[in-house]
Amino acid sequence: MNTLTKTLLISTLCLIVLSCETEPTNNNSNSATDNTSIPDNSGSAATDPAQVDGASTQDSVNPQDCTIAEKHFDQNIFFATDEAQLISIVANESTKDPDLGDSHRVLKVLNAKDCNVLLEKTLPINRSADFPYYLAPNTYEFDNQIVGIQGFSSLHYYDVKAQQLIGPIIPQYQEEKEAVDAQSGMVKGLTVWKNYLLGHALDFGNFAYDISDVSNPKPVFSAAEHQIKNTSQSNTLFILETEEGVYQAIIPVQDLDAGGNTFDLYRLFKTPLPINPKIASNVKNNRFIVFNQNGNDAKVAVDMFSKKQVDLPDDIAKQNTGAILEWLKANS
Repeated sequence: MNTLTKTLLISTLCLIVLSCETEPTNNNSNSATDNTSIPDNSGSAATDPAQVDGASTQDSVNPQDCTIAEKHFDQNIFFATDEAQLISIVANESTKDPDLGDSHRVLKVLNAKDCNVLLEKTLPINRSADFPYYLAPNTYEFDNQIVGIQGFSSLHYYDVKAQQLIGPIIPQYQEEKEAVDAQSGMVKGLTVWKNYLLGHALDFGNFAYDISDVSNPKPVFSAAEHQIKNTSQSNTLFILETEEGVYQAIIPVQDLDAGGNTFDLYRLFKTPLPINPKIASNVKNNRFIVFNQNGNDAKVAVDMFSKKQVDLPDDIAKQNTGAILEWLKANS
């Protein structure tokens, strides 16, 4: 073997050794957040404070160490990671109906650290004993930490921090709703946006509650509702205050592909705006809604059909509402 060949061979061996030494020897980056033992519907890691301060509850708490002995549906167990609470809806002997059988309407909350019961409350029969309650885990966020509970025509929510059950809440509307059939009014989905709880009831439409005072939810009525031509569908507009005098315009739309139990929330303003939220009653079913801005001559317009804010030219935005509406109709 000549000198050049030896040199090349030694160099190659050195590179192989170096590459082996720099390769990770284990997967410690995942070990701190390994939650293979945590149910799929556990609290979102994106809102888990452990991602911020590095002290994950999941490191030391395995909710599967706690047993829910009573009958329950798989989707009726939720692990709130931030407070290490295992939340469930169960059926037990106390709620069993002699004719209809199991009645899934007991809220049971365990401390996942020691499996002791933190709260156990029986929910009222909602329409019929065999109509179960369901958890709505998508309502859980770090900011508010509530877990929605859907009944048939009513709802509750559990305040994780205060360990308190709120409800029952009957969805309220500005105008009386008329039932179409026996399923009318059935709560089909709940979601949370900032300090607001939004939901949908079959045939009755969307509703909203201000939960900034978690123990005292207040109804927020829709600002406008646009009936889409040649369909039975309508888009409902809520004007929700994000800070004093500043608002976001939101249209909730059910995700029908998911059975109508989840929502897409269309935020119409690019950023919350200091608008005057009042809308004249004679234009509440219009396709286009025009808002005045406080401290700004330029008005803001939204399209209830396309669920978007309309980009108004500067000279048009400063005209009166009637002229803006004419321009919108001509340019739609």
